[in-house]
Amino acid sequence: MVVSTEVAYHDVEEDILTDFHPWMLSVYFKSDERLIGLAEKIANQLESNHKIFFGRMVTGEKFIEDEEREKMKAIYEPLSVDMESAAVAHVCYVNKVPFISVRTITDTADHSGVDNFELNCNEASQLCADFVKMMLKEL
Repeated sequence: MVVSTEVAYHDVEEDILTDFHPWMLSVYFKSDERLIGLAEKIANQLESNHKIFFGRMVTGEKFIEDEEREKMKAIYEPLSVDMESAAVAHVCYVNKVPFISVRTITDTADHSGVDNFELNCNEASQLCADFVKMMLKEL
């Protein structure tokens, strides 16, 4: 599982976010510090065989092909890549709503996305749901 500390778009021109609305200071949407602290507390309480990582996520509008992986890793150094988190973070930022993303990983750069997604989807979904429910109880 990956919990965001910050999220970025990997296929959007960086100056779009800083030179235009929403005029950000950087290209990273920072996760809410209070929610990060709460997630860290839950991670320490959770008894699971699964590892929980805190760090940067990157979002794109397409599946990452092999030739793009190395460039993206060199620029952003993400723990995970998805197709949704930055868009949600963007909306939260504009509307001043605290944001954090909790994602379970069903496939890796070394494995087929479709095959591993099908194999791991149920367990990954339950793990993420349990984690978020624990966070909500603490709120």
